[in-house]
Amino acid sequence: MIQKLRAALNALRKGERVADPTVWENSALIVATLTPFLVSLDELVRAFGFETGLTPVQLESLAHGVATVAGIYLTVSLAVTSRRVGLLPANKPKPE
Repeated sequence: MIQKLRAALNALRKGERVADPTVWENSALIVATLTPFLVSLDELVRAFGFETGLTPVQLESLAHGVATVAGIYLTVSLAVTSRRVGLLPANKPKPE
């Protein structure tokens, strides 16, 4: 468990990245594509004559939540798939 956590934190360091960045990049593309759809889902449902039963404030809160989670995921995804971008400082070699 500790090794997995350490590996996850190392992937966030500048100069490091995950072993298979394609999976992260594809999932980031899916999240970026679906987020606007999910945020506007209520307008689409109402356009076809259905009611959700949610107030505009509730719908706005849900939209903000979806956008926030997507933004966090896209930031982490960018950090773990690039060697030039990172959230933590680069690993410094340990003196022997």
